[in-house]
Amino acid sequence: MIALILVFVGLSRFSPAIRARFHLFSVATVFGSLGFFGIPFVEVVLGPGEPVRLSVAFLAALAPFSVGLVLALLELHNLNEPRIGPALAKVLRRFSRNPLIIAILIGLALSFSRLPLPVFLHKMLSVLGGSTVPVALFSLGVFLYGRKIRKLLVAAALTILRLVILPALTLTFARFLRLAPEAQEVAVIMSGTPLAVNMVVLSARYNFFPEEIATFLFLSSLASLFTMTAWSAAL
Repeated sequence: MIALILVFVGLSRFSPAIRARFHLFSVATVFGSLGFFGIPFVEVVLGPGEPVRLSVAFLAALAPFSVGLVLALLELHNLNEPRIGPALAKVLRRFSRNPLIIAILIGLALSFSRLPLPVFLHKMLSVLGGSTVPVALFSLGVFLYGRKIRKLLVAAALTILRLVILPALTLTFARFLRLAPEAQEVAVIMSGTPLAVNMVVLSARYNFFPEEIATFLFLSSLASLFTMTAWSAAL
């Protein structure tokens, strides 16, 4: 994931059009549906226990980085500022008021502090956590309802990148690092999840390739049912 992004870092300096494509490419690379698609798929296919714990660890390690990077890219896309210094300064100022960033920081602080939550709050969060998958699927249908399928070639290329190339690269690095077979399978499955559902909301909020993102979400969500199963069977 990081290696593919680095290839485009130099190219992004040449023109606004290339920078915009770099932003789209990066979002497609890093913002997968780890919680809504990845963990439930791992639990169903590989079973509860250690595979689920590995998938949760994968999510915990990547989610703060992914959300922060995606929001930074969306802010940079809107700023259209060619100078990296002033652009990053503006992004950091906006981050201080962004509710998603604030929520992540509060969650990390509570996690590292190991403070016990009140019983009522723990139960409420458990109920909300258990409803995320059906709510995500319902939201996916609402977001895609009435939208026309456009920019199909771009969306298809992003889908291949997300569901085929990234898992293949993940498998290569996992074997190079000699991870345990179970850890390899979980890492490949989680890296091959479709685009995150809430990216449709963010693309509308930031006017960030809304047609490409909507079509990409539709194609990747549909194709992932086959590609994730194929990766699991191959491993």
